[in-house]
Amino acid sequence: MIFGQDYNNLGGTTTGGPIEKKGFARFGEILLDNTGRFFAANTICVLCAIPGGILIASGVYQDNALVMLLGCLLAGVMVGPAFGVLTDAVLMGVRDIPGAWWKRYRMVWKRDWKGYLVPGLLLGVLVAVTANVAMGDWESGDLPLMLLVCTLITIVLFFAVSTYFWPQRALLDLNLFQIIKNSLFMCVIHPLVTLGVTVLQVAYWGLIATFVPRSLIFLIVTGFWLPEFVTVFLSYRALDQELKIEKRLGNESDDDEEEIDEYGEEDGQE
Repeated sequence: MIFGQDYNNLGGTTTGGPIEKKGFARFGEILLDNTGRFFAANTICVLCAIPGGILIASGVYQDNALVMLLGCLLAGVMVGPAFGVLTDAVLMGVRDIPGAWWKRYRMVWKRDWKGYLVPGLLLGVLVAVTANVAMGDWESGDLPLMLLVCTLITIVLFFAVSTYFWPQRALLDLNLFQIIKNSLFMCVIHPLVTLGVTVLQVAYWGLIATFVPRSLIFLIVTGFWLPEFVTVFLSYRALDQELKIEKRLGNESDDDEEEIDEYGEEDGQE
C-alpha cells in the first residue's frame, strides 16, 4: 500500500467516500492517492509507443516520409487503446471510484480496446500529416504563413476536441460522430475551460517535441498521464454539467465492481 491505508497497491480508493476538498487541495489529494496507477498506466502507454517511435525516428533520420507515416500509424493504433484505458484510470481517480485498479484496467482493456483503434489511427494520421508538412517546409527554410497558420489551427483544434473526446469515449456508449459532435459543442459553450486546458496541452507537448531526444525522460516519468490528469481535472465538471454523465451512468459503478469481481475470478481460474 502507498499514500495511505485506504488505497490499494497501485493507488485509488478501495472504500470511496464523500469528496470534501476542492481546488488545489483536491488536485493534490487525487495526485497523491493515484500516483501509482497513473504511472503504471503511463508506462504501458510508453511501451506501446516504442515500436512506432522507432519507425518515426528512422523515417526522420532517412528523410523518408513513407516510413514516418507508417510509424505514426503504428504508434496511433498501439497507443490509442493504451491511452484510452489510461484515461479511464484518471477518471477513476477524479470521480473517486472505489475498487482495485489493476483488475479494472485489464477488464477495461479487454472490453474496450477495439473502440480505441479508430481514434488512435486518426491521431496517427493527423500527427503524420502535420509533422511531414512542418518538417518539409522547415528544412527548406521557407514556411508559408498560411501553412503555418493552418498547422497551428489544426493542432489547437485537435487538443481542444481531445479535451472532451477521451473522457466521453471512456465513460459513455456513443458512436464516434456523436462524441466528436459533443466535443465541439463543449468547446463552444465552455471557451475559457477549453482555452486554458488547450494552452497547457500545446505548451507541454510542444516542449516535449522541441527538446527530443532529451525530453524523452519526461515522457517516461510524466508523459501521457500528467497532461491527461490535468485536462480531466479541469474539464470534467463542465463535461458532467452539460452531458449529465454521472446521472446517465447511474449505478454503473456497482455494475462495474461486479464485472471486475467476475473478471478477477475468471482470471484466477485460468
